Amino acid sequence: MEVFLGNTNCYSIPDETVPAFYYCCRAWGFQVDMDVTAGRITLLPGLSNKRILLLRDQHLQSSLRMERYEEQMLQFIQNSLKSSGVQYSQSEQEKVEALDLSLSIFISQLPYLQDTTLEIYCSPAEFAAEWINEIKSECEKHTIKLVIHEIDEKETYQKVACHILYPMEMEASFWEKVGKSLAAILSLGLLHKLQGDNRQSLLSIFPLEHWLKAFTTTMANKEIALIEETAQEIMDTQVQRNQPAQKNILARAESFFDYHLFLMKNKTPKIFGGLSLKNTGNVLLRNPIICFRISPPGSVSFNGQILPPNAIQTQGIQTSDGPKGWRYMYDHWQEDAQEKGEIWICPINELTIAPDENISLSNIQMKVNDMEHVNSIKIEAYTFFSEHKLEIVSNNKISLLLN
Repeated sequence: MEVFLGNTNCYSIPDETVPAFYYCCRAWGFQVDMDVTAGRITLLPGLSNKRILLLRDQHLQSSLRMERYEEQMLQFIQNSLKSSGVQYSQSEQEKVEALDLSLSIFISQLPYLQDTTLEIYCSPAEFAAEWINEIKSECEKHTIKLVIHEIDEKETYQKVACHILYPMEMEASFWEKVGKSLAAILSLGLLHKLQGDNRQSLLSIFPLEHWLKAFTTTMANKEIALIEETAQEIMDTQVQRNQPAQKNILARAESFFDYHLFLMKNKTPKIFGGLSLKNTGNVLLRNPIICFRISPPGSVSFNGQILPPNAIQTQGIQTSDGPKGWRYMYDHWQEDAQEKGEIWICPINELTIAPDENISLSNIQMKVNDMEHVNSIKIEAYTFFSEHKLEIVSNNKISLLLN
């Protein structure tokens, strides 16, 4: 009788040993399909009857969202669970009764964030579950901050949403430094959760098929792979020699205020204007993040055609590519302006600035709050382009001497 582990033919066993073999594999948690006519026994991992929906979180919009890392993480989790037998889907149109769990991923970088943070949204009944404790333990080992939030479940299957936030300066090395570890941690927690209370033998979810394939790789295949790799290196070398020398990449920009000051008798001064940005380099610049710094904090009221995060879908300028314009980066932007003197904004959707191109953040309105207790006011603008690690300060600043 031939024994298959998934689609891999492992070995043959004598017919008289089949009953004992069948019994033991069932006891170990494997799903066993025996076809005596075909002379074949197929073993499937213990989680083969589980199905999970994997997708990117579509409810959040952010120009700082890192979609390529989301795809990497979903692919890693999919491969990890698949090796233990879990079936997966990437379509929300599938019948919900076929699903055991839905997992959505959102990954974003944030300026001035100190520690990588994993936020898990799940049912309150899961807060003390073993799989959550498993993730918590692993996060502590990797110095990853873990925050658990409540999610309102209305589906017949369980929903879990994971939001991963990491410091902007880690952008280029996120996956190698922490992304791959987070993907492994989430896969570990999900395996624990999908097993549920009916604990099967761990052997039934161990990815034996991959190990068997590795052990059955022949030396001939290794030699072929080595030859192909050497040939590819030679071809790559020839291509590099034939390519013309590329000019140096130069990421540069400048910004300045264009404003008017209105002084009216017995009324507080008002400032109307905007901030212009110009790409003075030779590469595309994407998604500028702007920080208006007001000194002293709370001395100026800030207004303009800038939307709070929760009003983008209802008040944003709608186009075929989604809402356009600018938004505040944080819901508590007014508190930050009063306490820190900082107002952070970013594009609602992807925004690119070509070399020599100008863009403008216009219709900014500022009003002095308290002339009696403030002698002078200074307003500066800092702009950040995370892709090129470029930071600039405006060529001019708004300065007012009130007394």
